[in-house]
Amino acid sequence: MGVNFREELDKAVATTYWEGEGEYNTKKEICNARFDLCPAVLAYCESATEVSDCIKIATKYGVDIRVRSGGHQHEGMCSANGVLVIDLSSMNQILDINEEKQEATIQAGKKLIEVYNELGDAGYVIPAGGCESVRPGGLVQGGGWGPWSRKLGLTCDNLISATLVDAQGDIKTISATEHKDLFWAIRGGGGGNFGVITEYVFTITKLPEHVMPFFSIYFGKDDLEKVLRGYIALMPELENELTTFCRVSIVDEDRPDRSTIMIGGQYFGTEEQAQKSVEKLRALGTPLSHNIEMVAPGEAHLLANGKVPLSVSGRSRSVITPQTFLFQLGNKEAPSSTCNGNPYPHKVSSTFPNPEPKHVYNDMLGVIIDQFQDKEEASTANLYLSIHSMGGAIADKHSDDTAFYFRDRHFILQYQAWWSDKDDPNGKDYVDWVIERRKELADYTSGSFINFVDREIPLSEYYGGNLTRLGRTRYDSHSAKVFDFEMSIPPIPPFDD
Repeated sequence: MGVNFREELDKAVATTYWEGEGEYNTKKEICNARFDLCPAVLAYCESATEVSDCIKIATKYGVDIRVRSGGHQHEGMCSANGVLVIDLSSMNQILDINEEKQEATIQAGKKLIEVYNELGDAGYVIPAGGCESVRPGGLVQGGGWGPWSRKLGLTCDNLISATLVDAQGDIKTISATEHKDLFWAIRGGGGGNFGVITEYVFTITKLPEHVMPFFSIYFGKDDLEKVLRGYIALMPELENELTTFCRVSIVDEDRPDRSTIMIGGQYFGTEEQAQKSVEKLRALGTPLSHNIEMVAPGEAHLLANGKVPLSVSGRSRSVITPQTFLFQLGNKEAPSSTCNGNPYPHKVSSTFPNPEPKHVYNDMLGVIIDQFQDKEEASTANLYLSIHSMGGAIADKHSDDTAFYFRDRHFILQYQAWWSDKDDPNGKDYVDWVIERRKELADYTSGSFINFVDREIPLSEYYGGNLTRLGRTRYDSHSAKVFDFEMSIPPIPPFDD
């Protein structure tokens, strides 16, 4: 790597952390503590120009590059041993909110909780994720599912343009009219494949003038089969204003007070409208508990990100947040939150139920019920299945309108395992639990969601019929020469005429 590389990089970037020096050990951490990776240097860039200089210097000296905006890549591929990590977390501003055009310019390293707070104060929202410490940088490029997706689409569906630094270090504006192939590819083609995106311009949506409801309903283990089958059958029939998620977990026999299945969601509308839909979901079983949290327009964004005020419009209520929904009844030895950015060892994997006749869903649900019913709870981890509702505005686009391919699916299934100690002797068992549970659904599912990346799954499963076009874009943009990692999209040369 050499002295000259260091001198040039330190001159080009205001803040660098070199291996073994200063705060390096803290700064190198990523959100999955299963991976203890040691890059040669971390460059905290504050502009597209600094990113460009990093790419040019790394290319000159033959140093591999990784890109991270928040460090949430579940398989640790935003870092690696001996590489230059281009870190975008210092680029963390909303640069502009244009109410006349209904557009916002947001830098790639801005935390989602801050995005929601600042847009919400102005009365607007973008449909982004439900985890407060995630940044737009990687979220958008994987597609981006969140609490308003059935109403407003995926995060990438609301993208107008982006600033991208390419493999030569050139700074480009990409949109539907400029560098169209690149713009198509970054909307679902996965982060780190085509360049470094430093900022995005989004369409913003005016929040309703009335309160917005967030609800949660908890059911016990005796209701598992009835509620799960009912939820899967009912959700696609409900209005697009409602986006839901469902959690299925293992509960020990001696804990009848514990919830095995929880349904939560957010309604883009009034309390009266929400009550009708929530009542249909409550009627699926006999709830252990339920609540609807009413939120004023400027605070609607908070519920998706773990920041609920103590009272709204004079109503006092308990502070219940989505990340609390996941674990308030879970294993006390496992992480109490997976959304705050603290590094915890974990494994996730995902798939989509095939858009098949209902009897196929019934068979699939039989497998899922068997996976959770009367099983022994893990000693030090939270093991569960998250079911994210799709359809609505997501399905309004065709599978090749953007790089996100799976527009015709009704749900994302995401198996998850989270534990606290990276040296936990049961860690491998937890990883295997996730992998095996997904494999058991192979006859009823296909595809996978790149935002919930799993290195065990081939790339064709993430990109479906769009993989060839993505490979051509990689080849044509020369990005494969610079942006290369364990699961990067392989370049495909032009076909002979």
